[in-house]
Amino acid sequence: MGTGYRWHITDSAYKSCLQLDSIKVISDQKVDDGKDIQQFYFKSIKSGKCVLFFIRKRPWEGNEKKDKEKLFQVYIQ
Repeated sequence: MGTGYRWHITDSAYKSCLQLDSIKVISDQKVDDGKDIQQFYFKSIKSGKCVLFFIRKRPWEGNEKKDKEKLFQVYIQ
């Protein structure tokens, strides 16, 4: 079931070199407050460098209650 937290991409600047293809969520339906796994799938549009910036939050709590932040630099050849 999970805890309600989800990762969200907060900046659209990555769209200059990547296209978000899909997001897959894997949940353990047998365990309350269990861990969910989110898999983000991207397709490259062109070579270069872009940044993916994620925040982890519960959607109903708004951006001011973010739990974690992650930044990934992506290099495409």
